[in-house]
Amino acid sequence: MNLFWSNGTCWYICCRRLSNTADIPVWRLDSSASYTTKSFYAQINWGGVEVPNRYLVFVRLVIHNKILTRDNLSKRKVVEDLSCLFCSEPESVNHLLCGCIVAEHTLQSVSEVFDLSAPNCVSDLACLWDCDNKKRISCIVAVATLWSLWTTRNDICFQGASWKDTRIVLGKISSYFING
Repeated sequence: MNLFWSNGTCWYICCRRLSNTADIPVWRLDSSASYTTKSFYAQINWGGVEVPNRYLVFVRLVIHNKILTRDNLSKRKVVEDLSCLFCSEPESVNHLLCGCIVAEHTLQSVSEVFDLSAPNCVSDLACLWDCDNKKRISCIVAVATLWSLWTTRNDICFQGASWKDTRIVLGKISSYFING
């Protein structure tokens, strides 16, 4: 028997051994109780949405503010220009994927086509991952849109591509559905 005080209250704790067998790790996210790579990917594939894993990892990084936008890069090293490549405002995950005029226009266009409500911030996009079967298309559309904005930005940044208008991003979204 152990007694201890916390916030003026005396607590009684009894430690009992439940069994004499050694503890073993159990993977509770699979019916076999054994970890497999397949069971892991089943867990990161939120809601059973059929999306290639590289896109799911990208979305997870977006939700946790970990993609390497200029503000995140500036935390690691000196970045001289923190401006968005589309609109010249300070680039952050939320700005690039929701707040930038290009992102807003793209999200609005996609929302109209698929009859979805346009997200205002990255956390709104994260809510799409609480999917049921009715929302699967919205999850796939969200991934395609985010990925297309990101790759278009990277094409401008690293490949020297020129920016014309949102048709570039919308074309990438449509090719996502054609090519996967």
